[in-house]
Amino acid sequence: MPALTALRAVAALLVFLYHFPPSGLGPLVDVVVSQGHVGVTVFFVLSGFLITVRYYPQFARGDRGLADYFVRRMARILPLYYVVLTLTHFLSAGAVPVDAPRWPEWTLTQALFGSSVEEITIPTSWSLTVEECFYASAPLIFLGAAALRRRLGATAGTLLALGLATASFYYAGSLIVHMASSAGLARLPFLSDEPLLRSYTVFGRFPDFAVGCAAGLLFLSGRVEEAWRRRGGAFLSTLLAAAGAAALVAAQAGIAGAVGDPAAEWRWNLLVAVSSGAVVLALTCPGAPLSRLLSFGLPVYLGRISYALYLIQLTPLGNGLLYRVLPGREGVHLVSLYIGMSLVAALLYELVEEPARETILALWRKRSLLGLAQARTRAARASSLAILLGALAAQHAAWALGALAPVDVTRVERVLGDGSPDVVRATVTLPAPDGREPRVRLPAAWRLGPSGDRRAPRSLLVFVDGKPVPFQGARPPAGPEAVAYYRRPRAEYLSLQIEEGAQVTVVNRAPLVALVLAGSGVMEAPLMILGPFLLLAVAAVAVYRHRQASIWAPRFSLAFATALAAAWLISGVHLEPWAPLVLAVEGAVLAALAVIRRPASTREPPVAVAE
Repeated sequence: MPALTALRAVAALLVFLYHFPPSGLGPLVDVVVSQGHVGVTVFFVLSGFLITVRYYPQFARGDRGLADYFVRRMARILPLYYVVLTLTHFLSAGAVPVDAPRWPEWTLTQALFGSSVEEITIPTSWSLTVEECFYASAPLIFLGAAALRRRLGATAGTLLALGLATASFYYAGSLIVHMASSAGLARLPFLSDEPLLRSYTVFGRFPDFAVGCAAGLLFLSGRVEEAWRRRGGAFLSTLLAAAGAAALVAAQAGIAGAVGDPAAEWRWNLLVAVSSGAVVLALTCPGAPLSRLLSFGLPVYLGRISYALYLIQLTPLGNGLLYRVLPGREGVHLVSLYIGMSLVAALLYELVEEPARETILALWRKRSLLGLAQARTRAARASSLAILLGALAAQHAAWALGALAPVDVTRVERVLGDGSPDVVRATVTLPAPDGREPRVRLPAAWRLGPSGDRRAPRSLLVFVDGKPVPFQGARPPAGPEAVAYYRRPRAEYLSLQIEEGAQVTVVNRAPLVALVLAGSGVMEAPLMILGPFLLLAVAAVAVYRHRQASIWAPRFSLAFATALAAAWLISGVHLEPWAPLVLAVEGAVLAALAVIRRPASTREPPVAVAE
């Protein structure tokens, strides 16, 4: 159903316009844009529909496919999420933290055990926790629905099963809020605050999936397709889509009018879910004009890359990458911003999401990866080997930078100079004149983001009397140690926890500044950086001499290389003294790939892996 894939693009566009709203386009457009967050509800309804259509018959028959179901879900969501999370950390702070405060993000439970939406590294990823909870509960719901449908009939069984599931999640949420509040667990706001629980967890969002499941079961009954085949079916589909879209906009207006009343907003969101279900069912009619329009190549492809676009919007890979080039949010600037983010999302889809998914499914099915995606031409083999050895070079560079002497005040002064706009020096006295904690005002040029949403820089180097002090971002101090932090993500001041007055130096460690500082360290130890160039030279010779090297296609090689580099950084191996030994082993394996030839008679044809 290509039109449903394109519907994902529409939902992602709604979320995009919510994050980067244009103005002055009329009251109707203002309502749609200001409440564009309902695109997430459309995603949830569509997810419930597709999961039901794909897996309900299998579970209803009693087929054993639970492990395959979870592997498919994992292959669809996790690889791209972890790559974007790793790159976001690395581009923001030059490091990939795996400490306790970040564990919810690494386990995809941030919308249950996280501290707040603003503190999530990928702000939109809270919805992945909700999806994950639905995926975990869907098989049990399908089994219960199948049993009730056999006993009570299709309609009564479906309504009872989904009604019981919805009520169970709703009252379980109320119980969790009561218990968390009684236990004083304010540090878990998603579970102790009723509005947050209803808006950002499965305990409030399950009705969205339930509507999608109901629409999926109705579609599986055959009645919907039968209605579309009748005379006037295309007109009926168009009428249903128009009614659903109108009801959705009316629900958006209701949410806009209920701002400040979480219960009313939640009730209006139920209408958004029902409206989305009607649109989803309408788009299953292949002959309807709207379905045909959405089935063209561009809308369908935008739907395929919508997951990547949704993830990167508020990260350094999206807005953070483009806001300096496209500072405006009107007209051509907004269109260019959407196109730019879509291009980044397309690269992530082609080079990370799809190769990783197909590789995981091939491994699960015990199929040869070389048969799945073997490079067929000499140029492809050369590119693939260069990509893999480029990953090894990146690992070497990470180890070399980690082994260099840490940045100190002396290097900052020598490299950046006294008049650098990326360095602030201030004298802090205790007690502070205004009675607040010691703090340093940050230059306005350091703040990131569009006007109206300017945020403090993500990464700083802080020195107190020439000694480095840990920078914690928007996390308050947890102990008596000297730290630097923000009181909130949009802070204009850097707050300090120190015991006495001092001379403070603050460096804005933006990507270019970090590169300059790291480069100065490399120049002091040039031999450490020669390894990657030697590896690439060996790769070029190996590819030239062995034209039949057994190697993956470039897209799969890039996916594997990305995973390898991410694992290297996340695990912290590059900081260990035995890191060069690991590099040597990896180099030996890649060299073997370059020189081993496969006999022509045993080469496997490519295998297509379907979702």
